[in-house]
Amino acid sequence: MGANPEIIKNLHADETIFIKESKRLGQKIIDKALSIIHKNKDEKDFSFYSVKDDPGSIVEVPSMIHIVRGIEKLRGKDNTIMLLGRDRYNLSKAKYILKENGIPCGGSELELQALRLLTTRPEVITRYDIEILINKIFPSERKKGDGGLWVRGAKTKIEEMVKEGFSPRPVETLKEIGATEFLLEALDKSKVGILNLSAYQIKYYKSVLNKWDGNLNVVSAMPHHGSKGKEADIVIVLTDITQTIKMAEQVDSIESERRVWYVAMTRAKKGIILVGKQGYYKTGIV
Repeated sequence: MGANPEIIKNLHADETIFIKESKRLGQKIIDKALSIIHKNKDEKDFSFYSVKDDPGSIVEVPSMIHIVRGIEKLRGKDNTIMLLGRDRYNLSKAKYILKENGIPCGGSELELQALRLLTTRPEVITRYDIEILINKIFPSERKKGDGGLWVRGAKTKIEEMVKEGFSPRPVETLKEIGATEFLLEALDKSKVGILNLSAYQIKYYKSVLNKWDGNLNVVSAMPHHGSKGKEADIVIVLTDITQTIKMAEQVDSIESERRVWYVAMTRAKKGIILVGKQGYYKTGIV
């Protein structure tokens, strides 16, 4: 990033060095972050400046739907995108909106690999995949069998496939058709959650495979605290907060809250997008 390692190599224990230049953040982003932290009594004089040509940008949008509509443009020049929420409740809601619209925002690599195997190599489906076929993909109609017990209509479909030459393969032979060691081990130990995937989840993973080439983190999502030390070209910051955090902003922990939001503001290399109020409470800090 252009940092100078000599500062660290020549540092002595009795010295305090203030690094005033930022080679990562644009000036507009720095100004926004400083406008938050300068309200703290002990940090009102803290300052630094950008040496980048691009000042960066701060944009406000009314809702997460606007993020969904603009995701292709945001991804534009291979930009990395990070979604930050002050609390996990509002973060989860925002992630759901992205996933519901087919935008990858996390998930299980195991489930993705298993679904890829199922959808691309149907002629060699394992006994685990048969359970998926029975429970998820084929109709779940039920009827009474010869013994008077209720059975799923899908089982009849499986029987027809077997008669037509469908031959399930044991787990250990899946390596021959592209299954990774990671997936093989999980299948062998019955640890793949795909057996319990909902229709919504299957639709989401198929979007990840077909539209996003298996990239589960087109948008990486995390709470503010978890973003320390991380960065992205574009950072989407939710302004919604829970009642608990709203109360914390109004009492003696206001300064520590400002530091948390300062962390969020300083993750962006190119731009910050602030998402407007969606729920009951909105932060007053940004």
